[in-house]
Amino acid sequence: MTRVGIVTDSTACIPQPAAQSLGIEIVPMTVILQGRQYLDGVDLDADEFYSMLTQAQTHPTTSHPPPGRYVQAYRRALASHDAVVCFTLAAGLSGVFNSAVMARDMLPEATVIVEDTGTAAGAQGLLTLAAARAAAGGAGPEEVVRLARALAPRLRIYAALSTLEYLARGGRLGKAAALLGRTLNLKPILTLRDGMVYPAGQARSMGRVLERLVELMGEEIPAECRVRCIVMHAAEPAAATELADRLRAAYDCAEVHITGFTPVMGAHIGPGLIGVAFYGEPPGSEAGEFCLVL
Repeated sequence: MTRVGIVTDSTACIPQPAAQSLGIEIVPMTVILQGRQYLDGVDLDADEFYSMLTQAQTHPTTSHPPPGRYVQAYRRALASHDAVVCFTLAAGLSGVFNSAVMARDMLPEATVIVEDTGTAAGAQGLLTLAAARAAAGGAGPEEVVRLARALAPRLRIYAALSTLEYLARGGRLGKAAALLGRTLNLKPILTLRDGMVYPAGQARSMGRVLERLVELMGEEIPAECRVRCIVMHAAEPAAATELADRLRAAYDCAEVHITGFTPVMGAHIGPGLIGVAFYGEPPGSEAGEFCLVL
C-alpha cells in the first residue's frame, strides 16, 4: 500500500514531539525582527520571540516560505514515502499555498498533493495530525485527502487577544479601535472560518476568557462526543495550563496539546493570546468519523 508523507507549515502550531512521532515535515515561515531574519520554530521559538517582541523598537514582519524550502521538505518526505500530501495555511491569509503549489510543480515526477486547509494555527494543526494518523495507519494519498476534507468544515478555533495594539501597528486595525479596546480593558474573542476572521465575543478578565472558551466548545460539540484540541498561548503558559485543565474536566478529551502560538502569527497579534482549536468525534469512532454541531 502506498505510504504517504505529511507536510505542513509552521503556522500549524503542532508541538514538536507530536510532529516527530508522526513524521510530519514542518516547513518554517520567516520572521523578521529588529532587522534580523529567523526561521519560525527552527532558530526562534515562541518563548524567545515574545520575550524579544516586548523589547523590540520596530514592528516585526513575516514572509511565507519560498518554493525551494517546500521542495526540500517534499524530497525529505519522499525519501521514505511514495507520495506526499501537504496541508497549508488558508490561501486567503498568505501566499503559502501558492508557494507549496509552485514547489509541487518543480517535482513533476513525484506524487505531491497540496491542500488548502482554509484555516490556521491549531485548527490547521489538528487537521494535519488527523491526516498523519490516517497515513500511519496505511491510508493512501486520496484517502488522506478525503478524510481531511471531511474534517475541515468541522474544525473550530477561538482565541482571545489581550491587546489590539499589534493589529493596529501592522495596519490590520484602526488605531482608534485599538485605543478603545485598551481604554475599556476588553479582550476580544475571535474565530476563524472559511479563511476569514470574525468576532465571537469579548471579556474583561482572563478568568472570564477561560470560562467563555470552555462554553464556546460546549455550544459546538454534543456532550457524547470525545474532543481533540490544541490549546495555544502567546506568553501565557499559566492560563494555557488552566484552560487545558478546565477542558479535561468539562469534556471527554481524547487529545489535548498545549503549545506556544507560533511567532509568525504572533508577530501580528502580540503577546497575551489564549485560544483553543478543537473538533469532536463519536466514542469508539474510526478514522474519518467526526461529530460537531454545524
